[in-house]
Amino acid sequence: MKRTLALASAGSLLLAAAAFQGIIAVPALAQDAPAYENSADGLKKLMADIMAAVKADDKTKGESLLKALALPNPDKWFVETFGDETGKKLAEDYNKNVSTLADELGKMFAQAIKKEQTEITVLKIEKADDENATGAQKDALKAMKKPVVLYTVKLIKKGEERGISLWSLAYVDNGFRLIGKLRGLAPAK
Repeated sequence: MKRTLALASAGSLLLAAAAFQGIIAVPALAQDAPAYENSADGLKKLMADIMAAVKADDKTKGESLLKALALPNPDKWFVETFGDETGKKLAEDYNKNVSTLADELGKMFAQAIKKEQTEITVLKIEKADDENATGAQKDALKAMKKPVVLYTVKLIKKGEERGISLWSLAYVDNGFRLIGKLRGLAPAK
């Protein structure tokens, strides 16, 4: 038993040292961040938790959940998903705006609460011909070299059809990430 604990401790120290030296990448997520299953229901639960944190003015929890929506390694993910040329372009666009992601999303949720747009709907989009896909999502799904499922979240006032839409999200590295609208993929006219 002591030997097993010693090996586990040594392994943990090696991983921590490697992460500290930049040898391996470790996503910067809160240790106590809840896990959400890779499904429309899992994303809906995450959005409800964000909404509750913003509504309760729980800045610590809200900020933690909102920051976790950023891609841990956008350069790698976009290139793996869209190929070298397109992936590099999309990663460059993403990196320009990622620093303000949590603040902007926090404002969006606060606005939705103020307007009573607290009904959460999640749309799962798997194919380019899905009637729920936006034009940019259709273009993205067609351009993917390694297909992933995209999600759209709608925040709507009860009894209404329109509200705030948040898109596109994907399940990456064991969590939901906002990958953006991907409008840079629109075919040239």
